[in-house]
Amino acid sequence: FIIHPPEDLVRKQPGLRRLSHSLGLKYASRQVVTEEDLQMMGGALWNALGLKEAFDLAHKPAGAAILSIIIESGAADVQALPWETLYHPTHGFLGKHAGFTLTRRMGKPQDSSMPLEKGPLRVLLFTSLPDDVNPEKGRLNVEEEQSQVQEALLPWISKGFAQLEMPDDGRLSTLKELLKKFQPHILFLSGHGHFHHEPHTGEPPYGEFLFESEAGASEPIKEDEIAKALIGSGVQAVILSACESGKTASDALNNGLTQRISAQGVSHVVGMRESILDRAGIQFARALCDE
Repeated sequence: FIIHPPEDLVRKQPGLRRLSHSLGLKYASRQVVTEEDLQMMGGALWNALGLKEAFDLAHKPAGAAILSIIIESGAADVQALPWETLYHPTHGFLGKHAGFTLTRRMGKPQDSSMPLEKGPLRVLLFTSLPDDVNPEKGRLNVEEEQSQVQEALLPWISKGFAQLEMPDDGRLSTLKELLKKFQPHILFLSGHGHFHHEPHTGEPPYGEFLFESEAGASEPIKEDEIAKALIGSGVQAVILSACESGKTASDALNNGLTQRISAQGVSHVVGMRESILDRAGIQFARALCDE
């Protein structure tokens, strides 16, 4: 079920932007975001679409099968809305319901000529933890994340259906080397991210990820260089387990880590819209690998 929001949706319904901004401020200021907050946002998005009859017509013939829901829009301000909260009056949050999948895309997918491989699924869990991050707020439980991912994939690894690499080296040069030698299908990029948007400086908005320098300190790398490193790698899915990796500005479709990597041609990209707790990132990685 493909949803095409109107190009002028945000201009005609500015309340959606205000609700989205308010939700983002709560995350940024570390306030408790309640189920009611998310439901209010998601309900407003659903009501703005006016798709009850069309949705019911698509859902009924699906029966017990899972119905894929895709938000498709080439409008930057529409894409910037938190569609992950989309809330149906009967089914609740569609992104959490077992009967649906919820994804978004900027346009119709291009036909891929990449042949399917018969070999094992190659997974790269790449974690960066610089020595100079805040010892109280910035430390990540790398060992726990590696343990959870390994435990989830172990049954498939033992049968030869999957391979897992988990380097203890967070340098960009190491990532580039592994992309060439290991050629992963799935890349987990786990660490610290940040989205910069300061209009008064005149600099375009951009996302970055903190890699480790040669000395072990923080080395922020911008989205363009990260996307460039993926060219020719064959990576089909990138999971950015990093704060603000899914954040964008509403004036362009090519800013932010998630958008930039997606624009590079990677088929599936998952990012975190707001700041997240370390344990939430670990739980997400484990759940995704279990599925």
